[in-house]
Amino acid sequence: MDRPVYIRNAPKDDNSQPGRVSSCLLPFVVALLFAVILFSLTWVFNALAPPANVTSPSRNDPPGIMAVITIVIAAVIMLACLTSTSQFYGFLLLERLFFRVKSYLKGKEMTTTFPSMIPTFTIRPQGCTIRYNDVTLKFPESGVMETRTITVEVENPPISSAERAKFAAMSAVLTVEQNVPQRFLRPVTVRLPWVWTRPTAAGGQDESAATTVVLHYSRDEGWTTFQTEVQKEDGGVIFQTDHFQSYWVLAVLQNWSDNIVNWCRKTWDDYIKDKVYVIVTPVVNTLPERTLHLVCLHKSENIRDFFESSDARFDSQIKQRIVLKGDQKVEAAFSQDEDVVTDPRDLSEGETIVLCPPTRRSVRLRRNESATQKPFYDGKINFIVKPRTWTEAGQRFEAFVQLREGPAHKYRANEPQSRDTSEYFYYVKEKVTKEWQDLALELGISWDDIANIEDRNNDNKSRCRDMLWEWHKGKGKAVTTDVLMEALRKLSLMSVLHGLEQLYPELAEATTGQAGAQ
Repeated sequence: MDRPVYIRNAPKDDNSQPGRVSSCLLPFVVALLFAVILFSLTWVFNALAPPANVTSPSRNDPPGIMAVITIVIAAVIMLACLTSTSQFYGFLLLERLFFRVKSYLKGKEMTTTFPSMIPTFTIRPQGCTIRYNDVTLKFPESGVMETRTITVEVENPPISSAERAKFAAMSAVLTVEQNVPQRFLRPVTVRLPWVWTRPTAAGGQDESAATTVVLHYSRDEGWTTFQTEVQKEDGGVIFQTDHFQSYWVLAVLQNWSDNIVNWCRKTWDDYIKDKVYVIVTPVVNTLPERTLHLVCLHKSENIRDFFESSDARFDSQIKQRIVLKGDQKVEAAFSQDEDVVTDPRDLSEGETIVLCPPTRRSVRLRRNESATQKPFYDGKINFIVKPRTWTEAGQRFEAFVQLREGPAHKYRANEPQSRDTSEYFYYVKEKVTKEWQDLALELGISWDDIANIEDRNNDNKSRCRDMLWEWHKGKGKAVTTDVLMEALRKLSLMSVLHGLEQLYPELAEATTGQAGAQ
């Protein structure tokens, strides 16, 4: 069932960043406060300082020069807010500045919240091994009859020091969702890392006497104990299962008499109460299909309970976990400078989609009139979680979508080894910024070429794009997708890897197959 979706108009300007700034109030207030404080300090300075030279009365005069400087600086700040492009960057700079001041004043108690992308993997009948965030999932051969897609999420709920005193060790929480909610035909071996262990010298009780408990969560039954053989190893624990949703392993000390399941339920409910998923699907549309769905729902909710569509694909989605507190909402704005934009019948230029869980909004995509004819077209959606107060830093993230020409891409399905690696350059240059030189070296580009690329471009995104095309032109047959992916992997740019695998499902299949072969 759909909830109403509210859309408001953003300023329609060719250089505007719709949906990213909702108000100029903060910069105006900051400029005013800056002027008042500096003006006041100047008066105090002039009032306390004795005259140094009777022939130069300016020291006791009203702070004329300082007043002029103060007014000019304040005016510059406010004028920057009145221009569309500077408005966003000025707001962002001030927002970060005040957030850092607040962080400094509060010290270690201050924490930031960043969106977390949930990666997607493909499971084939021949089996594979997936490693993600120190979690290992080993899927045996013949574990599935047909190819299956899963998402893997690893979380670490915050536990107080007083609560930790009841445990000897605690694992991360593993959540696995499937496009087919069926058991596996053969047990899957799971290794979870300990995210916390009791210090060796910590008081009172022999930790070897702790009882290891495996807890399983399903939406139907909630948290229950899961009976399985557990093998402890240095830094983690191993067990087997033939079904998923969430697992949590705890080493419980014997002096704790409370019900572990009830404690787990309460702790988990407290943790997920403000956790929300934003899902974009399908991220790749092959024309004539061009419908895109934006879904926002609580972590405890199942998307199948209120939304189903034949073109909403589990294997072609971007799933982002964010934090929404109180009445916060998510704003989504389609970039108008990309090849892919929205159909004006569904969403006009400059309009912003506002999402609050549970909500689904569907829009049709189209090729931007300024885009040149080519086999595929890239688009970008900018998301922002509106902060509750001006001292908070809003969560920001992006989603990349693509339109492909149907007939022109049939050969890609039959000959995946011959696909053009440049198809992935747009996403890479958007995500790889300051590491572009390291990536260039991994791809075999010389320092002289790197220096030339740096000199002829003004920013790191442009340099990365230029570098990728230089690699594409100069390395001939050595330019392959495998080489690019391996270079990203060697540089530990895992967020870029996972983003590519989500946007391009064929990359996820290739990566999973390689992991299985190893």
